[in-house]
Amino acid sequence: MRKLFLNEVFIIFIILLNSVIIFLEGFESLDKYSSIFNVLQYIFLFIYLFELIIKVKHLGFRNYIGQVLNKLDFFLVLISIPEIIGIFLIIDNNDLSFLFTLRSIRLIRVVRLFRVVALFESSMMLFKGIRRALKSSILIIFVFILINIIFALLSHNLFSEVSPEHFGNPMKSLYSIFKVFTIEGWYEIPDVITENYSNPISIWLVRFYFIMVLFIGGIFGLSIINSAFVEGVIHDEKKDGKKLEEILKRLESIEQKIK
Repeated sequence: MRKLFLNEVFIIFIILLNSVIIFLEGFESLDKYSSIFNVLQYIFLFIYLFELIIKVKHLGFRNYIGQVLNKLDFFLVLISIPEIIGIFLIIDNNDLSFLFTLRSIRLIRVVRLFRVVALFESSMMLFKGIRRALKSSILIIFVFILINIIFALLSHNLFSEVSPEHFGNPMKSLYSIFKVFTIEGWYEIPDVITENYSNPISIWLVRFYFIMVLFIGGIFGLSIINSAFVEGVIHDEKKDGKKLEEILKRLESIEQKIK
């Protein structure tokens, strides 16, 4: 039994099976099997719990939690504790009834499908590349968010009365400006706003404003974030540094031979 829970292929099979059950639960035509689905979900929950206990005993908590995927597994089991409480306790207090609504968190278990990716040899290179990309682009992302906030507050002050559904408060304004940044359907918001203006100059000023927002945040901002992230995934400074050192050593040896 212990070897079975330490077998990564078995755990991945369980994760895939659990994901299929979660997928099937979404069909109304299968509601008659809901009791069976619930029983299966509890079985999967206990399998994950036993896996966690066995791996912690086998590796030690520090070694276990030191791995990124294990941190994810630990978190998912931790947030499933309300389901376990619901099995063994009968709670009549309405104040604690929210525990049962947390069962929807079971959907997050499909995130464990990342373990399937971990089977591939190149997966660690991919995860390391993503980590490098996040580190290299974090400043750019922060500046992008800051620009979004600036334009959101400015737009809220300018258009809150004209278009309250888009800029009625700072949160609505943040979301509306982000929609403009994504370029897709960016023209819909300025078209709604210009319907409330009769002066041609005001209409073109509004259009020019949103063109500027689109250019700065959408075309320029997102393009830089995208290029920085891709460069971070592909570019490995350590490997490039080693290659450069090897090239320099070869050039030095060739120079010595020539002399």
